[in-house]
Amino acid sequence: DKVAEMFNLPPIDSINQWPILSGETNEPLRTEIPISVDVQLELKGAGKFLNPKSSALIQGDMKYLEGIQVQTFHQGNNFPNSSRYGMLTDPLLFKRCPKPRGGCLFNITADPSEEINLAESFPELCKKMSDRVNELRKTAFQTKSDASQRQECYAQIRKNNNFFGPWLS
Repeated sequence: DKVAEMFNLPPIDSINQWPILSGETNEPLRTEIPISVDVQLELKGAGKFLNPKSSALIQGDMKYLEGIQVQTFHQGNNFPNSSRYGMLTDPLLFKRCPKPRGGCLFNITADPSEEINLAESFPELCKKMSDRVNELRKTAFQTKSDASQRQECYAQIRKNNNFFGPWLS
């Protein structure tokens, strides 16, 4: 992607999923999903951040978290419903996964609601996944989380026939 390259963005890391979609293989082709690296949410127009930097990485069945995860809540079997799950700024919804204590580790296949933190039981795996997050930091890219670039982003989406793509100038 020449435009992304002009802005020093990392190359696209796409993996052809056709073999699994077509039934040629049953083995997943992507076993790692970096969900976020050092993400912070800025309070609208305040110049203050809601959380310190947080990261999340999935490898196979395991999900590793570090930092304070915002908007993490356990919902019932039938959701949405009339229950209140709080506002974005509600500290009761934060999942605290401090890196010095090993972060948080969940087996998302066995425990899809992420209730059982396995970090103390698997410190070597936490260290390995933390090291991987550190590697990902070298190429991580995060736009501002406020609305200051919204119009520029929307204009590029229209230009791309309603597809997201590089839009920073």
